[in-house]
Amino acid sequence: KIESGHTGLHLDNVHLHQLLTDIVGMFTLRAAEKGLTLDRELSDDLPAIIYIDAGKLRQILVNLLSNAIKSTSSGTVTLRAVVSSAPFPISVPPEPADVVLSFEVEDTGSGIRPEEMPKIFEAFVQSEVGLNTRSGTGLGLSITQAFVALMGGELQVTSGGVTYRPGAPHPWPVAAPIQPGSCFQVILPVALGEASASLPAAPARQIIGLAEGTSPRILIAEDKWESSHLLEQLLRPLGFALRVAENGQAAVDLWRTWRPHLIWMDMRMPVMNGFEATQYIKSQPGGQQTVIIALTASSLERDRSNVMAAGCDDYVRKPFRTEVILEKIGEHLGVRYRYAAASATKATGEAVPEAPAAVVLAHLPHMPTSWVTALRQAAKCADNELIMTLLEDAAVTNPHLSQAVRSIVDDFRYDILIQAAEQVSWEQEG
Repeated sequence: KIESGHTGLHLDNVHLHQLLTDIVGMFTLRAAEKGLTLDRELSDDLPAIIYIDAGKLRQILVNLLSNAIKSTSSGTVTLRAVVSSAPFPISVPPEPADVVLSFEVEDTGSGIRPEEMPKIFEAFVQSEVGLNTRSGTGLGLSITQAFVALMGGELQVTSGGVTYRPGAPHPWPVAAPIQPGSCFQVILPVALGEASASLPAAPARQIIGLAEGTSPRILIAEDKWESSHLLEQLLRPLGFALRVAENGQAAVDLWRTWRPHLIWMDMRMPVMNGFEATQYIKSQPGGQQTVIIALTASSLERDRSNVMAAGCDDYVRKPFRTEVILEKIGEHLGVRYRYAAASATKATGEAVPEAPAAVVLAHLPHMPTSWVTALRQAAKCADNELIMTLLEDAAVTNPHLSQAVRSIVDDFRYDILIQAAEQVSWEQEG
């Protein structure tokens, strides 16, 4: 898309400090797991709001930070942002520039050989460090360079006292020794944003568990492992007692011996389907006291009528949203939840966000089938660069999904992405 000219800029008012804080937060765990210090240095005169393509700026800095952490085995990685006072020789940017910003990602890693500097900005080419770590595709810096150019900016790298700007000649001897540490600098002319631009709305209060003294028994009757596992991941950490049945007959057997308070009943299952299992349970003594909520991929009103006629107490369409699942349980069982304190904030003053897995479950079904399939394959390969490339598409239309997937990737929870994508793919196909 970049090479064919189909990638454009999507400008909007962006709270710069918040964006930079979010990006650093994405990499905190990854840096800590390698024993690295991740620093953030922001000059006091940085503008509060700028008018820029937030998705592309985020992608640029994510690519640079990811490479820095990958190539650094000890020491520090620093994200630095300052107002540049140097004259800017680049052509006019998409919007008249009010200020020139300099973003730097500096590390204490292995460094880059001078003769490698021109090559690392080429597509599918990696430095010696990248080859040794056997990670990545060699596209990160190529995409970064293209985005910087699209935004009217300038990119350069410094390592071992040598500075190189893509496209410039490199008169250094091929045998120059490699020296530790490198610094990538992005210089961008930007327009100032509107001071009246509001901060993003605070998310709804986050459910963190069940109220003391409650632990309802919930049976998940579902033959698709992806769907049952996602429900388990959602409900078990909150304190629900869970059992899983892989077909309608197993659900009936578990109902007899365990007497769940509520059953999430998939209507299409082998051996005995959900309609038959529901009818049987509701016809037995005590069966009317068990709440049965249908899970079905159908959105047809006649199917909803058939589900309710079979004896189900309620109906939820797949792919489900986290808030709907919890609301239905609360509605039918009178469950009381514990919430994160309304005043709970991070050290930076940000509101506590909704769990990334829940955000993915809520937003992934709205993405194109081909995009979901590509995300699943990238997650299976643990290909961070490809995932970030896919998110550049998502960021334009779905920033919440983009941020949630980044958070999950930074926690190395590819299994969550795989399971969510497989469930959504199955529902979209079926």
